[in-house]
Amino acid sequence: LPLEAARADAEPPLDEAPLVEAAERLADARDAAFQSGILEAAKTVHAAMRERLAEEFAAGRDGAVYVGRHSLGMDRLLAALLDILFKRHRGAGVALVAVGGYGRGELAPNSDIDLLFLTERAESRAADNVVEALLYLLWDLGLKVGHAKRTVADTIRASREDQTTLTGLLETRFVAGDRALAGKLDAALKREIGRLKTMDFVDAKLAERDHRHSRHGAIRYMVEPNIKEGKGGLRDLHTLFWIAKFAYRADSIIDIVEKGVLRESEARRFAAAQRFLWTVRCHLHLRAGRPEERLDFDAQMAIAPLMGFAARGSMRDVERFMKRYHLAARDVGNLTRIICAAMETDFRKRRLAWATDFRLRQTFGPFAIRAGRVNLEPDLMFRDRPLRMLEIFRLALEQNADVHPQALQRITRGLHALGESTRNDPQAAAEFLAILTSKHNPERVLRLMNESGVLGRFLPDFGKIVAMMQFDMYHSFTVDEHTIQVIGILHQIESGGLAKTAPVATAV
Repeated sequence: LPLEAARADAEPPLDEAPLVEAAERLADARDAAFQSGILEAAKTVHAAMRERLAEEFAAGRDGAVYVGRHSLGMDRLLAALLDILFKRHRGAGVALVAVGGYGRGELAPNSDIDLLFLTERAESRAADNVVEALLYLLWDLGLKVGHAKRTVADTIRASREDQTTLTGLLETRFVAGDRALAGKLDAALKREIGRLKTMDFVDAKLAERDHRHSRHGAIRYMVEPNIKEGKGGLRDLHTLFWIAKFAYRADSIIDIVEKGVLRESEARRFAAAQRFLWTVRCHLHLRAGRPEERLDFDAQMAIAPLMGFAARGSMRDVERFMKRYHLAARDVGNLTRIICAAMETDFRKRRLAWATDFRLRQTFGPFAIRAGRVNLEPDLMFRDRPLRMLEIFRLALEQNADVHPQALQRITRGLHALGESTRNDPQAAAEFLAILTSKHNPERVLRLMNESGVLGRFLPDFGKIVAMMQFDMYHSFTVDEHTIQVIGILHQIESGGLAKTAPVATAV
Protein backbone atom coordinates (compact mmCIF):
# COMPACT_ATOMS: atom_id res chain seq x y z
CA LEU A 1 0.00 0.00 0.00
CA PRO A 2 1.27 3.53 -0.77
CA LEU A 3 0.97 4.62 2.87
CA GLU A 4 3.05 1.69 4.11
CA ALA A 5 5.75 2.53 1.57
CA ALA A 6 5.65 6.16 2.74
CA ARG A 7 6.08 5.17 6.39
CA ALA A 8 9.19 3.19 5.50
CA ASP A 9 10.81 6.38 4.16
CA ALA A 10 13.31 7.86 6.61
CA GLU A 11 12.45 11.48 5.77
CA PRO A 12 9.01 12.65 7.00
CA PRO A 13 7.12 14.79 4.45
CA LEU A 14 6.11 17.39 7.03
CA ASP A 15 7.81 19.25 9.91
CA GLU A 16 5.38 20.12 12.72
CA ALA A 17 7.91 22.25 14.66
CA PRO A 18 6.53 25.68 13.49
CA LEU A 19 3.07 24.62 14.66
CA VAL A 20 4.29 23.53 18.10
CA GLU A 21 6.25 26.77 18.51
CA ALA A 22 3.22 28.86 17.49
CA ALA A 23 0.98 27.02 19.98
CA GLU A 24 3.43 27.66 22.83
CA ARG A 25 3.77 31.32 21.88
CA LEU A 26 0.00 31.85 21.66
CA ALA A 27 -1.01 29.79 24.69
CA ASP A 28 -2.41 32.82 26.54
CA ALA A 29 -3.89 34.61 23.52
CA ARG A 30 -7.61 35.18 22.98
CA ASP A 31 -9.44 32.64 20.82
CA ALA A 32 -9.46 34.77 17.64
CA ALA A 33 -5.75 35.62 17.89
CA PHE A 34 -4.93 32.00 18.76
CA GLN A 35 -6.83 30.63 15.76
CA SER A 36 -5.27 33.22 13.42
CA GLY A 37 -1.74 32.52 14.66
CA ILE A 38 -2.14 28.75 14.35
CA LEU A 39 -3.55 29.18 10.85
CA GLU A 40 -0.52 31.19 9.69
CA ALA A 41 1.86 28.53 11.05
CA ALA A 42 -0.24 25.78 9.44
CA LYS A 43 -0.12 27.57 6.08
CA THR A 44 3.67 27.69 6.23
CA VAL A 45 3.93 24.01 7.19
CA HIS A 46 1.38 22.88 4.60
CA ALA A 47 2.91 24.90 1.75
CA ALA A 48 6.37 23.54 2.55
CA MET A 49 5.01 19.97 2.48
CA ARG A 50 3.29 20.46 -0.89
CA GLU A 51 6.42 22.01 -2.39
CA ARG A 52 8.57 19.18 -1.10
CA LEU A 53 6.20 16.50 -2.43
CA ALA A 54 6.09 18.16 -5.85
CA GLU A 55 9.90 18.25 -6.00
CA GLU A 56 10.14 14.59 -4.98
CA PHE A 57 7.54 13.66 -7.60
CA ALA A 58 9.37 15.56 -10.34
CA ALA A 59 12.56 13.69 -9.43
CA GLY A 60 11.05 10.23 -8.97
CA ARG A 61 7.90 10.28 -11.14
CA ASP A 62 6.16 7.71 -8.90
CA GLY A 63 2.54 8.52 -8.12
CA ALA A 64 2.13 5.72 -5.58
CA VAL A 65 4.90 7.25 -3.46
CA TYR A 66 3.37 10.72 -3.81
CA VAL A 67 -0.13 9.73 -2.66
CA GLY A 68 1.27 7.72 0.24
CA ARG A 69 3.59 10.48 1.44
CA HIS A 70 0.86 13.08 1.00
CA SER A 71 -1.42 10.98 3.23
CA LEU A 72 1.33 10.58 5.80
CA GLY A 73 2.06 14.32 5.76
CA MET A 74 -1.64 15.11 6.19
CA ASP A 75 -1.78 12.65 9.11
CA ARG A 76 1.03 14.53 10.83
CA LEU A 77 -0.56 17.92 10.17
CA LEU A 78 -3.96 16.83 11.48
CA ALA A 79 -2.47 15.11 14.51
CA ALA A 80 -0.45 18.23 15.41
CA LEU A 81 -3.47 20.53 14.99
CA LEU A 82 -5.71 18.21 17.00
CA ASP A 83 -3.18 17.98 19.83
CA ILE A 84 -2.98 21.78 19.98
CA LEU A 85 -6.78 22.08 20.07
CA PHE A 86 -7.12 19.39 22.76
CA LYS A 87 -4.85 21.44 25.02
CA ARG A 88 -6.99 24.52 24.30
CA HIS A 89 -10.34 22.78 24.82
CA ARG A 90 -9.78 20.24 27.58
CA GLY A 91 -12.07 17.26 28.06
CA ALA A 92 -12.89 16.78 24.40
CA GLY A 93 -13.14 13.05 23.69
CA VAL A 94 -12.68 12.87 19.92
CA ALA A 95 -11.14 10.26 17.65
CA LEU A 96 -10.15 11.56 14.23
CA VAL A 97 -10.62 8.78 11.66
CA ALA A 98 -9.73 8.94 7.97
CA VAL A 99 -12.26 7.34 5.61
CA GLY A 100 -12.55 6.81 1.86
CA GLY A 101 -9.47 7.33 -0.28
CA TYR A 102 -7.65 9.18 2.50
CA GLY A 103 -8.44 6.28 4.82
CA ARG A 104 -6.89 3.96 2.26
CA GLY A 105 -3.76 6.12 2.46
CA GLU A 106 -4.07 7.50 -1.08
CA LEU A 107 -4.22 11.27 -1.30
CA ALA A 108 -3.72 12.87 -4.72
CA PRO A 109 -2.44 16.48 -4.88
CA ASN A 110 -5.92 18.08 -4.94
CA SER A 111 -8.18 15.33 -3.61
CA ASP A 112 -10.83 15.80 -0.94
CA ILE A 113 -9.95 14.77 2.60
CA ASP A 114 -12.69 12.59 4.08
CA LEU A 115 -12.84 12.65 7.88
CA LEU A 116 -15.00 11.08 10.56
CA PHE A 117 -15.01 12.81 13.96
CA LEU A 118 -15.91 10.07 16.40
CA THR A 119 -17.28 11.16 19.79
CA GLU A 120 -18.34 9.26 22.90
CA ARG A 121 -21.58 11.23 23.21
CA ALA A 122 -23.70 12.92 20.56
CA GLU A 123 -23.73 16.17 22.58
CA SER A 124 -20.45 17.54 23.92
CA ARG A 125 -19.53 21.25 23.93
CA ALA A 126 -15.79 20.56 24.22
CA ALA A 127 -15.88 18.08 21.31
CA ASP A 128 -17.94 20.50 19.21
CA ASN A 129 -15.42 23.28 19.86
CA VAL A 130 -12.51 21.08 18.75
CA VAL A 131 -14.28 19.85 15.61
CA GLU A 132 -15.40 23.35 14.61
CA ALA A 133 -11.95 24.88 15.20
CA LEU A 134 -10.18 22.14 13.22
CA LEU A 135 -12.62 22.36 10.29
CA TYR A 136 -12.18 26.15 10.05
CA LEU A 137 -8.41 25.72 10.02
CA LEU A 138 -8.61 23.14 7.24
CA TRP A 139 -11.04 25.22 5.15
CA ASP A 140 -8.85 28.30 5.55
CA LEU A 141 -5.91 26.23 4.33
CA GLY A 142 -7.87 25.78 1.09
CA LEU A 143 -8.54 22.08 1.65
CA LYS A 144 -11.73 20.36 0.52
CA VAL A 145 -12.99 18.39 3.49
CA GLY A 146 -15.75 15.79 3.55
CA HIS A 147 -16.70 15.27 7.18
CA ALA A 148 -19.20 13.80 9.62
CA LYS A 149 -19.39 13.86 13.44
CA ARG A 150 -20.98 10.75 14.92
CA THR A 151 -20.95 8.31 17.81
CA VAL A 152 -20.07 4.66 17.15
CA ALA A 153 -23.77 3.68 17.26
CA ASP A 154 -24.74 6.50 14.87
CA THR A 155 -21.97 5.48 12.48
CA ILE A 156 -23.15 1.87 12.31
CA ARG A 157 -26.73 3.06 11.83
CA ALA A 158 -25.64 5.30 8.94
CA SER A 159 -23.79 2.40 7.29
CA ARG A 160 -27.01 0.35 7.30
CA GLU A 161 -28.92 3.13 5.58
CA ASP A 162 -26.41 4.01 2.87
CA GLN A 163 -24.18 1.73 0.79
CA THR A 164 -21.73 4.59 0.06
CA THR A 165 -21.25 5.24 3.78
CA LEU A 166 -20.60 1.54 4.40
CA THR A 167 -18.04 1.47 1.58
CA GLY A 168 -16.21 4.50 2.97
CA LEU A 169 -16.09 2.89 6.41
CA LEU A 170 -14.39 -0.20 4.99
CA GLU A 171 -11.29 1.99 4.75
CA THR A 172 -11.34 3.64 8.16
CA ARG A 173 -7.93 4.47 9.57
CA PHE A 174 -7.16 6.03 12.95
CA VAL A 175 -5.29 9.33 12.60
CA ALA A 176 -5.27 11.02 16.04
CA GLY A 177 -7.16 11.52 19.30
CA ASP A 178 -8.93 8.84 21.34
CA ARG A 179 -7.51 5.55 20.02
CA ALA A 180 -9.74 3.43 22.28
CA LEU A 181 -12.84 5.05 20.80
CA ALA A 182 -11.61 4.32 17.26
CA GLY A 183 -11.02 0.73 18.37
CA LYS A 184 -14.68 0.45 19.41
CA LEU A 185 -15.73 1.54 15.92
CA ASP A 186 -13.40 -0.99 14.33
CA ALA A 187 -14.87 -3.82 16.43
CA ALA A 188 -18.44 -2.70 15.73
CA LEU A 189 -17.75 -2.53 11.98
CA LYS A 190 -16.36 -6.06 11.95
CA ARG A 191 -19.51 -7.32 13.68
CA GLU A 192 -21.69 -5.40 11.22
CA ILE A 193 -19.85 -6.74 8.17
CA GLY A 194 -20.05 -10.25 9.61
CA ARG A 195 -23.85 -10.19 9.62
CA LEU A 196 -24.15 -8.98 5.99
CA LYS A 197 -24.32 -11.25 2.95
CA THR A 198 -21.11 -11.03 0.97
CA MET A 199 -22.67 -11.39 -2.48
CA ASP A 200 -25.29 -8.71 -1.77
CA PHE A 201 -22.47 -6.23 -1.23
CA VAL A 202 -20.46 -7.52 -4.21
CA ASP A 203 -23.46 -7.34 -6.56
CA ALA A 204 -24.26 -3.80 -5.38
CA LYS A 205 -20.67 -2.64 -6.00
CA LEU A 206 -20.53 -4.23 -9.46
CA ALA A 207 -23.90 -2.70 -10.39
CA GLU A 208 -22.63 0.67 -9.16
CA ARG A 209 -19.52 0.18 -11.31
CA ASP A 210 -21.59 -0.60 -14.42
CA HIS A 211 -23.70 2.52 -13.90
CA ARG A 212 -20.55 4.62 -13.49
CA HIS A 213 -19.11 3.17 -16.71
CA SER A 214 -22.26 4.12 -18.60
CA ARG A 215 -21.77 7.73 -17.47
CA HIS A 216 -18.03 8.01 -18.07
CA GLY A 217 -17.49 5.76 -21.08
CA ALA A 218 -18.62 2.14 -21.23
CA ILE A 219 -15.72 1.25 -23.55
CA ARG A 220 -12.27 0.78 -22.06
CA TYR A 221 -10.31 2.13 -25.02
CA MET A 222 -11.41 5.75 -25.34
CA VAL A 223 -8.78 8.21 -26.57
CA GLU A 224 -9.58 10.84 -23.90
CA PRO A 225 -10.38 8.66 -20.87
CA ASN A 226 -11.45 9.62 -17.37
CA ILE A 227 -8.64 7.99 -15.40
CA LYS A 228 -10.61 7.85 -12.15
CA GLU A 229 -14.20 6.99 -13.10
CA GLY A 230 -13.81 5.51 -16.61
CA LYS A 231 -13.69 1.81 -17.45
CA GLY A 232 -10.34 0.36 -16.36
CA GLY A 233 -9.56 3.40 -14.21
CA LEU A 234 -8.62 3.86 -10.57
CA ARG A 235 -12.18 3.53 -9.30
CA ASP A 236 -12.35 0.01 -10.78
CA LEU A 237 -9.22 -0.89 -8.78
CA HIS A 238 -10.85 0.63 -5.69
CA THR A 239 -13.96 -1.48 -6.34
CA LEU A 240 -11.81 -4.61 -6.46
CA PHE A 241 -10.19 -3.64 -3.19
CA TRP A 242 -13.55 -2.95 -1.50
CA ILE A 243 -14.86 -6.31 -2.66
CA ALA A 244 -11.75 -8.17 -1.47
CA LYS A 245 -11.77 -6.30 1.85
CA PHE A 246 -15.45 -7.08 2.47
CA ALA A 247 -15.37 -10.69 1.31
CA TYR A 248 -11.91 -11.81 2.42
CA ARG A 249 -11.14 -9.30 5.20
CA ALA A 250 -8.03 -8.33 3.19
CA ASP A 251 -6.13 -5.14 4.04
CA SER A 252 -3.59 -5.21 1.20
CA ILE A 253 -2.72 -6.88 -2.09
CA ILE A 254 -0.44 -9.25 -0.13
CA ASP A 255 -3.46 -10.42 1.90
CA ILE A 256 -5.37 -11.11 -1.33
CA VAL A 257 -2.48 -13.30 -2.54
CA GLU A 258 -2.29 -15.17 0.76
CA LYS A 259 -6.04 -15.86 0.58
CA GLY A 260 -5.41 -17.54 -2.79
CA VAL A 261 -7.56 -15.08 -4.77
CA LEU A 262 -4.70 -13.70 -6.88
CA ARG A 263 -1.40 -15.21 -7.91
CA GLU A 264 1.79 -13.30 -7.20
CA SER A 265 2.18 -12.38 -10.88
CA GLU A 266 -1.40 -11.02 -10.91
CA ALA A 267 -0.76 -9.03 -7.74
CA ARG A 268 2.27 -7.47 -9.45
CA ARG A 269 0.05 -6.48 -12.38
CA PHE A 270 -2.42 -4.96 -9.90
CA ALA A 271 0.39 -2.97 -8.27
CA ALA A 272 1.88 -1.89 -11.61
CA ALA A 273 -1.49 -0.72 -12.95
CA GLN A 274 -2.19 1.14 -9.72
CA ARG A 275 1.25 2.81 -9.75
CA PHE A 276 0.90 3.88 -13.38
CA LEU A 277 -2.63 5.27 -12.93
CA TRP A 278 -1.67 7.11 -9.75
CA THR A 279 1.33 8.67 -11.49
CA VAL A 280 -0.84 9.90 -14.36
CA ARG A 281 -3.42 11.26 -11.91
CA CYS A 282 -0.80 13.16 -9.90
CA HIS A 283 0.52 14.73 -13.11
CA LEU A 284 -3.03 15.75 -14.06
CA HIS A 285 -3.73 17.34 -10.66
CA LEU A 286 -0.42 19.20 -10.48
CA ARG A 287 -0.72 20.41 -14.06
CA ALA A 288 -4.29 21.69 -13.63
CA GLY A 289 -3.97 22.94 -10.05
CA ARG A 290 -7.30 21.26 -9.29
CA PRO A 291 -8.77 17.72 -9.14
CA GLU A 292 -8.73 17.06 -12.91
CA GLU A 293 -9.47 13.45 -13.92
CA ARG A 294 -9.90 13.65 -17.72
CA LEU A 295 -6.82 12.80 -19.72
CA ASP A 296 -7.48 15.05 -22.73
CA PHE A 297 -5.21 15.55 -25.74
CA ASP A 298 -3.41 18.59 -24.29
CA ALA A 299 -2.69 16.76 -21.04
CA GLN A 300 -1.48 13.69 -22.93
CA MET A 301 1.08 15.73 -24.88
CA ALA A 302 2.31 17.45 -21.72
CA ILE A 303 2.50 14.33 -19.53
CA ALA A 304 4.01 11.82 -22.00
CA PRO A 305 7.57 13.27 -21.90
CA LEU A 306 7.33 13.85 -18.14
CA MET A 307 6.76 10.11 -17.71
CA GLY A 308 9.78 9.25 -19.84
CA PHE A 309 8.05 8.35 -23.11
CA ALA A 310 9.87 9.21 -26.34
CA ALA A 311 9.07 8.72 -30.02
CA ARG A 312 10.10 5.33 -31.39
CA GLY A 313 9.79 4.21 -34.99
CA SER A 314 6.48 5.42 -36.41
CA MET A 315 4.93 6.00 -32.95
CA ARG A 316 4.98 9.40 -31.29
CA ASP A 317 5.78 9.73 -27.58
CA VAL A 318 2.13 10.51 -26.79
CA GLU A 319 0.92 7.43 -28.69
CA ARG A 320 3.33 5.16 -26.78
CA PHE A 321 2.18 6.76 -23.52
CA MET A 322 -1.50 6.17 -24.31
CA LYS A 323 -0.85 2.60 -25.40
CA ARG A 324 0.71 1.98 -21.99
CA TYR A 325 -2.35 3.59 -20.38
CA HIS A 326 -4.81 1.37 -22.26
CA LEU A 327 -2.80 -1.77 -21.50
CA ALA A 328 -3.00 -0.85 -17.80
CA ALA A 329 -6.77 -0.40 -18.20
CA ARG A 330 -6.97 -3.86 -19.79
CA ASP A 331 -5.05 -5.35 -16.87
CA VAL A 332 -7.63 -3.83 -14.52
CA GLY A 333 -10.38 -5.59 -16.52
CA ASN A 334 -8.57 -8.92 -16.34
CA LEU A 335 -8.07 -8.57 -12.59
CA THR A 336 -11.78 -7.78 -12.20
CA ARG A 337 -12.68 -11.03 -13.95
CA ILE A 338 -10.24 -13.05 -11.83
CA ILE A 339 -11.59 -11.71 -8.54
CA CYS A 340 -15.21 -12.11 -9.69
CA ALA A 341 -14.42 -15.73 -10.60
CA ALA A 342 -13.09 -16.30 -7.08
CA MET A 343 -16.31 -14.82 -5.70
CA GLU A 344 -18.36 -17.20 -7.83
CA THR A 345 -16.45 -20.15 -6.41
CA ASP A 346 -16.33 -19.07 -2.78
CA PHE A 347 -19.62 -17.27 -2.15
CA ARG A 348 -22.23 -17.91 -4.85
CA LYS A 349 -22.31 -21.72 -4.85
CA ARG A 350 -25.44 -22.10 -2.75
CA ARG A 351 -27.12 -19.19 -4.50
CA LEU A 352 -26.70 -20.89 -7.87
CA ALA A 353 -27.35 -24.42 -6.66
CA TRP A 354 -30.65 -24.42 -8.52
CA ALA A 355 -28.73 -23.90 -11.76
CA THR A 356 -27.13 -27.35 -11.44
CA ASP A 357 -30.55 -28.90 -12.01
CA PHE A 358 -30.25 -30.99 -15.18
CA ARG A 359 -33.19 -29.21 -16.84
CA LEU A 360 -31.40 -25.86 -16.50
CA ARG A 361 -28.07 -27.19 -17.74
CA GLN A 362 -27.19 -27.56 -21.41
CA THR A 363 -24.10 -29.51 -22.49
CA PHE A 364 -22.13 -28.81 -25.66
CA GLY A 365 -19.17 -31.21 -25.78
CA PRO A 366 -16.63 -30.00 -23.20
CA PHE A 367 -18.76 -26.95 -22.36
CA ALA A 368 -21.86 -26.43 -20.27
CA ILE A 369 -24.27 -23.50 -20.12
CA ARG A 370 -25.83 -22.78 -16.75
CA ALA A 371 -27.97 -19.74 -16.02
CA GLY A 372 -27.05 -18.25 -19.41
CA ARG A 373 -23.27 -18.52 -18.92
CA VAL A 374 -20.96 -20.90 -20.75
CA ASN A 375 -18.08 -22.57 -18.92
CA LEU A 376 -15.51 -25.29 -19.57
CA GLU A 377 -16.11 -28.42 -17.53
CA PRO A 378 -13.97 -28.23 -14.35
CA ASP A 379 -11.95 -31.39 -15.06
CA LEU A 380 -10.72 -30.00 -18.41
CA MET A 381 -8.10 -27.32 -19.11
CA PHE A 382 -7.75 -24.68 -21.81
CA ARG A 383 -3.98 -25.06 -21.89
CA ASP A 384 -4.28 -28.78 -22.72
CA ARG A 385 -6.26 -27.88 -25.85
CA PRO A 386 -5.91 -24.14 -26.67
CA LEU A 387 -8.45 -24.50 -29.50
CA ARG A 388 -11.09 -24.47 -26.75
CA MET A 389 -10.33 -20.76 -26.25
CA LEU A 390 -11.85 -20.10 -29.68
CA GLU A 391 -14.58 -22.71 -29.35
CA ILE A 392 -15.99 -21.21 -26.16
CA PHE A 393 -16.38 -17.79 -27.74
CA ARG A 394 -18.08 -19.26 -30.81
CA LEU A 395 -20.49 -21.16 -28.55
CA ALA A 396 -21.21 -17.99 -26.53
CA LEU A 397 -22.01 -16.17 -29.78
CA GLU A 398 -24.24 -18.88 -31.28
CA GLN A 399 -26.14 -19.47 -28.04
CA ASN A 400 -26.30 -15.77 -27.11
CA ALA A 401 -24.68 -16.64 -23.77
CA ASP A 402 -22.19 -14.86 -21.53
CA VAL A 403 -18.80 -16.40 -20.83
CA HIS A 404 -18.56 -17.39 -17.17
CA PRO A 405 -16.02 -15.37 -15.11
CA GLN A 406 -14.31 -18.63 -14.11
CA ALA A 407 -13.77 -19.49 -17.78
CA LEU A 408 -12.33 -16.04 -18.48
CA GLN A 409 -10.04 -16.40 -15.49
CA ARG A 410 -8.81 -19.78 -16.74
CA ILE A 411 -8.31 -18.38 -20.26
CA THR A 412 -6.24 -15.49 -18.91
CA ARG A 413 -4.07 -17.87 -16.90
CA GLY A 414 -3.62 -20.34 -19.78
CA LEU A 415 -3.12 -17.80 -22.57
CA HIS A 416 0.58 -18.66 -23.01
CA ALA A 417 -0.46 -22.05 -24.45
CA LEU A 418 -2.15 -20.40 -27.44
CA GLY A 419 0.80 -20.36 -29.85
CA GLU A 420 2.00 -21.15 -33.37
CA SER A 421 0.52 -24.66 -33.52
CA THR A 422 -2.98 -23.32 -32.80
CA ARG A 423 -2.56 -20.48 -35.31
CA ASN A 424 -1.67 -23.05 -38.01
CA ASP A 425 -4.53 -25.38 -37.14
CA PRO A 426 -7.21 -25.33 -39.92
CA GLN A 427 -9.86 -26.07 -37.30
CA ALA A 428 -8.83 -22.95 -35.36
CA ALA A 429 -9.10 -20.88 -38.55
CA ALA A 430 -12.55 -22.35 -39.18
CA GLU A 431 -13.69 -21.49 -35.64
CA PHE A 432 -12.50 -17.90 -36.01
CA LEU A 433 -14.07 -17.42 -39.45
CA ALA A 434 -17.31 -18.86 -38.09
CA ILE A 435 -17.32 -16.12 -35.45
CA LEU A 436 -16.68 -13.39 -38.04
CA THR A 437 -19.38 -14.65 -40.44
CA SER A 438 -22.00 -15.70 -37.91
CA LYS A 439 -25.63 -14.74 -38.44
CA HIS A 440 -25.31 -13.16 -34.97
CA ASN A 441 -23.41 -9.87 -34.53
CA PRO A 442 -19.86 -10.87 -33.47
CA GLU A 443 -18.97 -7.45 -32.01
CA ARG A 444 -19.70 -8.38 -28.37
CA VAL A 445 -17.72 -11.62 -28.52
CA LEU A 446 -14.81 -10.09 -30.45
CA ARG A 447 -14.50 -7.38 -27.81
CA LEU A 448 -14.45 -10.00 -25.07
CA MET A 449 -11.83 -11.98 -27.01
CA ASN A 450 -9.76 -8.82 -27.28
CA GLU A 451 -10.05 -7.87 -23.61
CA SER A 452 -9.16 -11.39 -22.48
CA GLY A 453 -6.06 -11.35 -24.75
CA VAL A 454 -7.17 -14.18 -27.03
CA LEU A 455 -7.60 -12.08 -30.19
CA GLY A 456 -4.14 -10.51 -30.04
CA ARG A 457 -2.58 -13.86 -29.20
CA PHE A 458 -4.30 -15.71 -32.05
CA LEU A 459 -3.66 -12.92 -34.58
CA PRO A 460 -0.22 -11.41 -33.77
CA ASP A 461 -0.76 -8.60 -36.29
CA PHE A 462 -3.92 -7.62 -34.43
CA GLY A 463 -1.94 -7.85 -31.19
CA LYS A 464 0.29 -5.03 -32.47
CA ILE A 465 -2.65 -2.61 -32.67
CA VAL A 466 -4.18 -3.53 -29.30
CA ALA A 467 -4.41 -0.35 -27.20
CA MET A 468 -2.82 1.70 -30.00
CA MET A 469 -4.26 5.15 -30.53
CA GLN A 470 -3.98 7.54 -33.46
CA PHE A 471 -3.38 11.00 -32.09
CA ASP A 472 -5.82 13.09 -34.12
CA MET A 473 -9.28 14.61 -33.90
CA TYR A 474 -10.94 11.95 -36.06
CA HIS A 475 -10.69 8.89 -33.80
CA SER A 476 -12.69 8.41 -30.61
CA PHE A 477 -11.26 4.99 -29.69
CA THR A 478 -8.08 2.97 -30.06
CA VAL A 479 -7.34 1.19 -33.35
CA ASP A 480 -8.41 -2.24 -32.12
CA GLU A 481 -11.69 -0.92 -30.72
CA HIS A 482 -12.42 0.96 -33.97
CA THR A 483 -11.75 -2.25 -35.93
CA ILE A 484 -14.15 -4.27 -33.78
CA GLN A 485 -16.84 -1.60 -34.13
CA VAL A 486 -16.36 -1.64 -37.92
CA ILE A 487 -17.03 -5.39 -38.00
CA GLY A 488 -20.17 -4.82 -35.92
CA ILE A 489 -21.39 -2.17 -38.38
CA LEU A 490 -20.65 -4.44 -41.36
CA HIS A 491 -22.83 -7.09 -39.73
CA GLN A 492 -25.65 -4.59 -39.25
CA ILE A 493 -25.42 -3.62 -42.93
CA GLU A 494 -25.45 -7.27 -44.01
CA SER A 495 -28.45 -8.10 -41.83
CA GLY A 496 -30.42 -5.03 -42.96
CA GLY A 497 -30.22 -3.30 -39.60
CA LEU A 498 -28.97 -0.07 -41.21
CA ALA A 499 -31.26 -0.06 -44.26
CA LYS A 500 -32.61 3.41 -43.44
CA THR A 501 -29.27 4.89 -42.40
CA ALA A 502 -27.17 3.36 -45.20
CA PRO A 503 -29.49 2.25 -48.00
CA VAL A 504 -26.80 2.13 -50.74
CA ALA A 505 -24.40 0.04 -48.66
CA THR A 506 -27.26 -2.24 -47.66
CA ALA A 507 -28.29 -2.74 -51.31
CA VAL A 508 -24.67 -3.50 -52.31
